Amino acid sequence: MEELKTPERIESFSKKRPTFTLQWHLTNACPNNCKHCYNDRHNQPLSLIDTKKIVDDFGYLLKRWNCNGGIYFTGGDPLLYPNFYDLLKYTRSQIPEVMIGILGNPELLTEETIEVLKEQDVHSYQMSIDGLEKTHDYFRHPGSFKNTLEKLNLLREMGIKTMVMSTVSRVNIKELPELINVIVENKIDFFDFRRLVPIGRGKRLERESIISPREYRNFLQEMDKMYEKYRGEKTLFETGDPLWRLFYFEEGKIQRVKNSNLVWSGCMIGCDGVTILENGIVLACRRLPILIGKVPAQKIRDIFVRSPSLNEMRKIEKIKKCQDCELLLQCRGCRAVANALKNDYFAEDPQCWRN
Repeated sequence: MEELKTPERIESFSKKRPTFTLQWHLTNACPNNCKHCYNDRHNQPLSLIDTKKIVDDFGYLLKRWNCNGGIYFTGGDPLLYPNFYDLLKYTRSQIPEVMIGILGNPELLTEETIEVLKEQDVHSYQMSIDGLEKTHDYFRHPGSFKNTLEKLNLLREMGIKTMVMSTVSRVNIKELPELINVIVENKIDFFDFRRLVPIGRGKRLERESIISPREYRNFLQEMDKMYEKYRGEKTLFETGDPLWRLFYFEEGKIQRVKNSNLVWSGCMIGCDGVTILENGIVLACRRLPILIGKVPAQKIRDIFVRSPSLNEMRKIEKIKKCQDCELLLQCRGCRAVANALKNDYFAEDPQCWRN
C-alpha cells in the first residue's frame, strides 16, 4: 500500500501532543432499554483475541503519531462484555499511559467492581441523567434516577472522577437548567449534554428531537446562566455541542479565528478519533451511522487516513449554511443531527438560528 506523502501528525492549535480517542462499544447488552437509545440491534461482540489486536494496533498508532491516547469503553453496558476485565487489564498493560474512561450505567456497579476499576487506573465513569427524577425514569425505569446518583457518589468517594451526560429533547429541555442544581449538589466532576439524534430506538422520538432554532438558543442562554452561577464550584461544565461556539461568539465571549486552515473546535468528525461498534464496524461518530471501516481486519490508521467516506466528510466547505459563515472552523453545527433529520450529512444544522 502506498505510503502517505503528507504528514500524519494530527494538527492542533493548543497542544504539542494532541489526543486521539476511541469510543469503543464492546457490547449491546444493557440492563436498560432507553427510549432514546442509538442502538436497535444485537450483533455478536468481538472475541477477546480480536479486541486485543485492536488494542495493539491502537498502541502502535499512538507511537507512530506521537500523540496521547484515550479509550472510552461503553456499550450497551461495557461491564456486561464477557471479557471486560481481561480486556481492561490488557489495555493498561500494553498502553500504560492511555487514559481510560467508562461510559456506563449504575446497575452493575459495586464497591468490588469500583476497586477493580481503580486498580487499572480508570480515570472517569460517565452516566446519563436525562432530566429530573420523573423524566429520567420515564426514559429508563423507576428508581433509575436515585440509583444513578447513589452510584455517582460511591464512585466519587472511592476516587474515580464522575461525569454526567444529558440528552436534550423536547421532553426535558425545560428541566435541564434546574438539573444543574442537582449536579452541583452531588459534586459531579464533569457535566455536558448533546441533542437527541433520532436513530436506533430513538427514531421513534423524532418529533421530540425537533426543537426550533430560537428555542434552542434560549436554552443555551439558560444553561449558560446556570454555568455562570456555579463557576468556581467542583463541577466543570463542558460545552461539546458545536452551537455553543455560535452562542459564545454572539455573546462576545470568543473571537473568530482568522487566517487559519485548522479546525479549532465544534463538530470534530474526522479530527481526533473514531467510534468502534461491538462487531468491529468503525464510525466517525456514534450518532452518525455511516460506515468508514472495520477492525481488526483494517488498521485504525488506514481507516482514519484513507477512508473515502471519512475524507468526504472532511470537506467542510460543502456544509450548507456553514460554508460562508465566519465560524466555519469553530462550529459547523452537529453533523449527526443534520444527517438524521435531513438525510444529508452536509445539510445545515436544524437548530442553528443564524440566517
